[in-house]
Amino acid sequence: MRGEPISKLFGDINLSLENVFEITETGEHPARFETDFMTPQEEFVRIGYSITPLLSENGEAKGLIFSFQDLTEIRTMEENVRRKDRLAAVGRVAAGLAHEIRNPLGAMRGAIQVLQSQTPPESSQASLMEIILRESDRLNKIIINFLTYARPRISNFSEIDVREAINDTFTLLKHSPDVQENHKLESVLPDYEVLVSADPTQIKQIFWNLTRNALQAMPNGGVLTVHLEELGKERIRIQFTDSGCGMSPTQVERLFEPFSDSTTGGTGLGLSIVYQIVRDHHGTINVRSIEGNGTTITLEFPTELRGQKLPNEIEAGEAFAQPSRLEGFLTVKK
Repeated sequence: MRGEPISKLFGDINLSLENVFEITETGEHPARFETDFMTPQEEFVRIGYSITPLLSENGEAKGLIFSFQDLTEIRTMEENVRRKDRLAAVGRVAAGLAHEIRNPLGAMRGAIQVLQSQTPPESSQASLMEIILRESDRLNKIIINFLTYARPRISNFSEIDVREAINDTFTLLKHSPDVQENHKLESVLPDYEVLVSADPTQIKQIFWNLTRNALQAMPNGGVLTVHLEELGKERIRIQFTDSGCGMSPTQVERLFEPFSDSTTGGTGLGLSIVYQIVRDHHGTINVRSIEGNGTTITLEFPTELRGQKLPNEIEAGEAFAQPSRLEGFLTVKK
């Protein structure tokens, strides 16, 4: 930083300085400020800092002292607590509301089917009835997804090879209408078994939702890469990286909330379900995204769940990537 403008680290500090000088005149304690900072590795961190005038023995201002600290982890934990409160509130009303909608929906669908059987197939009324049936099926699918998200799940854990789950997902994906000619799918997998204790169906659901989301973020084509590696003998890491449109920090923060506008298409419940499954497997999920530069979603799972406790904080929906520790003092003389 020597020789660089102070704004490179702390951004525009003019308003902060005005506030500091006003507080100094009244004898109050220095105010605290916060700003975002991008590291050379293109990772965002949240910095908290205070500014204190550097005074001589005569009380003359000779410069400024900036004390700063990396607040990224603290802010992430605070956001996780807020998110869990919001998700818990949604879960409490989800099941009851879904059933209240589902019952009259079934009655409406049955009545329309009876009327359709008595209507000439070529008539305009038949076309309208077909639209009603199709939209009722879509609404029922949304309700099913909502119940999947809200209900406690019973997982059937067994030892699985994660490579097979990834390969099965890619096989299904290649035959999906989401994949176009300008999409490229790549996988970087070890040449040996990578075994974990997990529910095979739910793990594949995670992979399916994340890969489809990545493809939807690349409407004009791009590359989707899945990278699998072992972290010692106790954990594994799976990274999904796309070259799509990316997301803003605000979108990333709300990524795992139900009906979030951070995804393209779908019901908005896919990533909420992913979050729940990852948590049920004692795993963590981390998101790093920059608008225009794609998104990387990192999953980590323990290889064995026996004796494991659910972490107090799951690293989900982080607006900033995990940084190295950053704190210290900076003195700027006139």
